[in-house]
Amino acid sequence: MRLILCILSLIGLQLVSAAEIVGRVVLDGFPGQVVPIGSKVVLDHGSKTSLILADGSFVIHGVPDGEHLLQPIVPGYTLPTTLYTIAESSIHAQPYIPSRLPLPTSTPSMPLPIALVPHPEDYYTAPQGVNILAMLKNPMVLMMLFSGVMMYALPKLTASMDLDPDMAKDMAETRKKMQGMQNMDFMESLSSMLAGESADSPKGAKAGEKPTQGPAGNGKKRNKGR
Repeated sequence: MRLILCILSLIGLQLVSAAEIVGRVVLDGFPGQVVPIGSKVVLDHGSKTSLILADGSFVIHGVPDGEHLLQPIVPGYTLPTTLYTIAESSIHAQPYIPSRLPLPTSTPSMPLPIALVPHPEDYYTAPQGVNILAMLKNPMVLMMLFSGVMMYALPKLTASMDLDPDMAKDMAETRKKMQGMQNMDFMESLSSMLAGESADSPKGAKAGEKPTQGPAGNGKKRNKGR
């Protein structure tokens, strides 16, 4: 009999110390103003779960003393997580911010029952503006600008060179040599230019090559030897 009384007293103490979390999700001002199907609140990452009714209200029974995290899950909306501190039938609620320590229970609590206001999920990303400096850092843009400048400046440069007779003559000679280099062997023309030969010299003669004597000269030398 005493054992039964002890068990009943323990159960009674547990029921007395357990609290309930009551709240409401407020959708005023949002399209539809109706809680989506499947909305719920989760306590301590799944230790207790309660569905959110159509009017936005929810209740979680039998919450023991200690600190508890209440996370609402509403499809299409983002709601803040709330930290509850329950001790001796007193409930203290405050916003849960992972980057800071919880506030002491001596600070004012959020109004109870708590009213959670969701924020609609916004997937729109504003397009970036045009950055001229970033475009100039692109190699393709630099090549296009250089080509455009050369197409504009090269004809003017050529026209200014044609106005000077000496410069025009030098350019004509250079073009003539370049055409000759295309017709002749490259190595032969390069050696001729380095040796300083004129364009009128025979093409077959190479730099540093001695002229060969004809057959008559060889015959004279033979006669003298005889």
